[in-house]
Amino acid sequence: MVSQIIVPLDSSTRAEAILPHACALARATGSTITLLRVITPVEASQNMLWLTTAPAALRDQWEANTLLRIKTYLAAVAERLRADDVPLHTRILRSDDVAAAIVRYAHEQSALTCIAMATHARSGVEQFFLGSVAHAVLGTATAPLFLVRTVDACAPGLDQITYRTIAVPLDSSAFAAQALPHAQALATTLGAAVVLVAAVPPVDDTGLDEARLEPYWTLAEAQAEVQGVTQSLQRVADQLHAEGVTVRVKVVADTPAQAILNACAEEHADLLVMATHGRGGLGRVLLGSVATDVLQHTTVPILLIRPQLPPDSENS
Repeated sequence: MVSQIIVPLDSSTRAEAILPHACALARATGSTITLLRVITPVEASQNMLWLTTAPAALRDQWEANTLLRIKTYLAAVAERLRADDVPLHTRILRSDDVAAAIVRYAHEQSALTCIAMATHARSGVEQFFLGSVAHAVLGTATAPLFLVRTVDACAPGLDQITYRTIAVPLDSSAFAAQALPHAQALATTLGAAVVLVAAVPPVDDTGLDEARLEPYWTLAEAQAEVQGVTQSLQRVADQLHAEGVTVRVKVVADTPAQAILNACAEEHADLLVMATHGRGGLGRVLLGSVATDVLQHTTVPILLIRPQLPPDSENS
C-alpha cells in the first residue's frame, strides 16, 4: 500500500507530533520514512532586505550556518526514530513555496508514497485552514495524506501508538469504496478490526405534528433506508470477513461528518481511512465538506485517499 512516508518538519514540536503516528504506519506497512525539511530564502537570511543588501560573503556564511543547524536538527530527530527500528532518510530542499516543494517531491517519488503531517486546531475562520502549509498540501497533493490534528504541542511516545480499530466511511459509491483496499491491507497486517460506517439522514423534525408524533410513513421510510444501508454494508463486511478481516457495521442517523465522528467515538477507532478529493477554487481548499468537517473536529489519525475514479458525490 505504502513504501515511503514523507514527513515534512519545520523544527517545531507541533510538527513533530506526527512522528509517533508515522512510525506506527511505517511499521504496519514496512515503509521507509523520509524526514523532509524545506528551507525558504527568508529563512536562509535574516530578512528580505538583508538578503539583497548584505555582502555576499556574509550571506553565504549565514546560509551555511542555517544549513548546518537544520542538518543537526534532522540528525537528532533521525537518531530518536532509529531506536524504533524504522528505516529512514533525511532530505533538505530549497524553495520559496514550502507546500509546493513538499507536493512536488512526493510526486517525484514512487507511486506508493504517502505524506504525513500534523495539523493544528484553530478557531473561527482560520479553523478551515489547519495551518497554511498543511491546507496548501491538502489542496494540491495527489498522494495519500496521513494527518493528525493536534490540540497541543505534546506528542505520544513512539511506542504508544497502536491501531486496533480502523473506521472506513462508505456511501454506496465506487469512489468512497476505493479507501477499502488500504484499510483492508492495514487491518490484515495489524490484526485490527474494521468498522464500516454509513450515515442515513436523521428524521426531519418538520414532519412532527402538534402532538409531536411522527407520521408513520416517515418512520417507515427512515426504517427502510436504514435497513437498505445496513444490508449494503453487510455485503461488503461479508466479503472482508471471508478474507479473514474482523468487521463490524455501523449505521448512524446524522449528517455524514457527524456520523463519522460519532462512530469513531463509539467504536473507539484509532485510525480513520477515507476517500476524498480536491476541487478547483474554494472547493480545492475545503476538499469536500465531509472530510473538512471531520478534520476540524477529530484527533483520530486520518489516512485520506485520493481515488483514481472521479467523485460521484459532491460531499465525499
